[in-house]
Amino acid sequence: MFGTTNLSPFGEIYRQQYDKGFSGSIKATYRFQQNFQVGLKYNLFGATADFALHSGEWVNSDLSLNYLAPQIGCRYDVTDRLIFDFMCGAGYAYYKNSGVCDGESFKAKKGFWASNFDCSFYYRLYPNLYSGLGCSFTGGKASSYEMNGHKVELEGRNELKLFRGDIYFSVRSYF
Repeated sequence: MFGTTNLSPFGEIYRQQYDKGFSGSIKATYRFQQNFQVGLKYNLFGATADFALHSGEWVNSDLSLNYLAPQIGCRYDVTDRLIFDFMCGAGYAYYKNSGVCDGESFKAKKGFWASNFDCSFYYRLYPNLYSGLGCSFTGGKASSYEMNGHKVELEGRNELKLFRGDIYFSVRSYF
C-alpha cells in the first residue's frame, strides 16, 4: 500500500494499521494472436489490525479485499526462452472489514470499481513451464460504505482508497 491509501472504516488517521497483510493472485489468459491476449484476474488481500482509537476504544479487525477483473494485454517473445507480458484491466473490488470495537461487533462492506496493470518477465524452465518476476498496481476508491446495515458517507481523505503495488515472483504454465 502506498500514497493516500485508506482501508480503515475509522478514518484516514488509522490507515497505516492495514498496510501489511497477505496477498494472493491467480490469472488465466488466452493468447489470440502472436502478441495479443485476454484473460481474467482474481486477487485477494487480507490484513488484521489491533489498535486503539484516540477516544481510547480498542479495535480488533479483519480486513479482506477481493478483486476480479477481465484483462487485456500483450505478450512478446523476447528470445526463445524469455517472455515479456503486460496486462491491464478494470473490474469489481469487494471490501469487507469486520471485528470488534470496544466490545461491540462491526461489519463494514462496500463494492466498487477498480483498475489494475501487471508487467512481468518470464523465463522458460521446461516446455510450457515458466518462472517470472513482475510488478502489479491496483487502484480504486469509494465515497461510502455500509456499516452494520447503515450507509456511511465519506469525504476527502476519509474516502476508502486503494493504491496497491506489488513485486511478485510467479510460476506459469502455457497450454
